[in-house]
Amino acid sequence: MRLLRTKTLEFEDFLDSQLPVYAILSHRWGEHEVSYKEMRGFQKEHLAATNEERYKAAEASGLGMAKIKNFCQKASSNGFDWGWIDTCCIDKRSSAELSEVRASFIVEDFLPYHGTKAASQMRLITGARDTTGTGTG
Repeated sequence: MRLLRTKTLEFEDFLDSQLPVYAILSHRWGEHEVSYKEMRGFQKEHLAATNEERYKAAEASGLGMAKIKNFCQKASSNGFDWGWIDTCCIDKRSSAELSEVRASFIVEDFLPYHGTKAASQMRLITGARDTTGTGTG
């Protein structure tokens, strides 16, 4: 599974057996959502940037990137090092990856979250108000 490091906006892949606790962005899709390909482009473009510079660049890159940045900041401030956003963490060009993600949702819907702290903080994060100004977050 691919997760987004909340402090650096960088991806990392994990085996299911090694998944850390992570926050999930629950949101409505808007017209400015960032795809996996676009996120990789942003990451390559800002490879040498500091974390603060990446956050500023994300804010300036448009509504979709600002939404990702706001989620990562909120998740990080609540103790999460990792986050997952369906629009940018899944490479929708890969049918194998799409199948894997769909299958994991079916299983994970019936499994409890990793610990009470994670579950309560996920509700806090996913229930956060729209901070992008788009009405989609």
